[in-house]
Amino acid sequence: MSIKEKILEKFRLLPMTIRGIGIEPYLCLEAYRRGYPCILSSAIPGVVHMQRDSLSRPKNLPGITERYAEFTLSPYYLHKMGEKINMTLL
Repeated sequence: MSIKEKILEKFRLLPMTIRGIGIEPYLCLEAYRRGYPCILSSAIPGVVHMQRDSLSRPKNLPGITERYAEFTLSPYYLHKMGEKINMTLL
């Protein structure tokens, strides 16, 4: 992920995050709030992930449950905090 350093200067992770992982969508939202363009691109380098338990790729059930809960509930949290999200599409 390529981001401007200015976005990271005052960026704070949402307080509802359980594991503090998968911050890319939150960084993109912060960039969007500050007026930076955000795009999705398929031109990404290949990434090799180790087959071990980690915060971003949990292998145990509690970790998988926490990650799933964070990603599925974050749109509702953001909506509650004032972001314009079409809740009928969820």
